[in-house]
Amino acid sequence: MDPDIFKVSTMESTKYFLFDLFLILSTTLPLYYLTQSQLYQSLPPPLILLLPIPLQLASGFSLWCMWCIGHDAGHGTFSKSSRLTNEIIGEISHSMLCLTPFAPWRRSHARHHLNHNHLTDDYSHQWFVREEDPLTSGPWWMRPAYETRNLQLPFLYFVYLFAGVPDGGHVIPYGKMWSSSTPKDVARGLTSSAVTVGFAGALLANMGTTTFATVVLCPWLVMSSWLFTVTYLQHHSDGMKLYTDDTWTFTRGGFETCDRDYGEVVNTLSHDMMNGHVMHHLFFAQVPHYKLRKGTEELKTFLEKEGMMGIYKSVKTENFLGEILKQFDENWFFVNEKDVVR
Repeated sequence: MDPDIFKVSTMESTKYFLFDLFLILSTTLPLYYLTQSQLYQSLPPPLILLLPIPLQLASGFSLWCMWCIGHDAGHGTFSKSSRLTNEIIGEISHSMLCLTPFAPWRRSHARHHLNHNHLTDDYSHQWFVREEDPLTSGPWWMRPAYETRNLQLPFLYFVYLFAGVPDGGHVIPYGKMWSSSTPKDVARGLTSSAVTVGFAGALLANMGTTTFATVVLCPWLVMSSWLFTVTYLQHHSDGMKLYTDDTWTFTRGGFETCDRDYGEVVNTLSHDMMNGHVMHHLFFAQVPHYKLRKGTEELKTFLEKEGMMGIYKSVKTENFLGEILKQFDENWFFVNEKDVVR
């Protein structure tokens, strides 16, 4: 592959960070000032609820774009010359702007990449073998969680961060991802949590409950819906294979990731996180987001040359809303036994 794909430029990364910061400010500030206007406050309640929705959707999408920048920082691909730069950008983009404690997220996400598509060891993704009848043989919460699955989509990231399902707590350090942690790891995690809680608390104190819910919480739920949709569809596709201790390898797991094409505009603004995800999984600590598209094309060229294109998965998913609703409703976190390579 072209060595240029593996070159990380702190300056280039910073340009994308500043652009996404501009997107957030240009959508969230108008939303805030709208809520403060006398005209808006004098409207009947239905209009008060409906009028902010376009700006809330735009603000939430902008936060999702910024989340992708923090994602690079978490992998150390925002800057290769300065670890401190990655830490600072991660705290600003994730802990503050996206209200996602950076260090705990980085801890669980790294384990996901080191165990991708392992039936039991993968982090961030949990699978239940359908033929084992998990609704009756699983824990008490399994059936009510399944029955209410379609109502949960906007809130699953909140559950992931605060309730620690399935990795462990991201705000309070508890659960499986902290089982081998050192006091230094816990302190670093609590630092990010303090930044998130402190920043959210400051916004709440200054805005008040109603404005905070309208300007901060609703866009955050939009962001979390984007994040869950993208993440779920990258790792849940028809015919996707899961592996066990006896069959899993890093490369086999990586090629079970699915590239998704959401359309040129969404792909570009989302930093090619969807349409370059196979490449990202194979080289997650080496290739920055702005090299994923070129890297994906070179990967496909190599696979074609070697007659191995059959292992690469790519699905056109411009109707991503319909796809997540369909897949989550039909499959939830179930996998068929025939798709488990034991």
